[in-house]
Amino acid sequence: MAKHEAEIFAAVDKLMADCLHGRWEAFLDGYRADASLVCYGVTGRIESRDEFRLILETWVRDHNFTISSARSTDRRVQFVGTAAVFTHILETQFHFDGVHDRKFERETLVFEQVDGSWLCAHEHLSVNP
Repeated sequence: MAKHEAEIFAAVDKLMADCLHGRWEAFLDGYRADASLVCYGVTGRIESRDEFRLILETWVRDHNFTISSARSTDRRVQFVGTAAVFTHILETQFHFDGVHDRKFERETLVFEQVDGSWLCAHEHLSVNP
């Protein structure tokens, strides 16, 4: 399991780096096509990677969305059958509509191994109280 745990940490680190550097297509490549997401600030559930892409494109184009830093702590991986459940606490600094903000968040990512790569099948992001 240690090998798979390291692979999950690497997959998360790649998602975070791609997000931080605005490499949105590479970021989205870390998600299954049918991935679902539940995120505060977004009404309802996001039902696919393509739907998530449209939301990100709108944020970047219409709101000048960028992430300036992201720090992940309290990281944990649990394996449930063939799935991996990753949880952590995030401190994220970002710009949206010209405003710099910082959020403390908690996130759960559920991964599945597909053709040798761990892809995110579900994400749940909420404010950490």
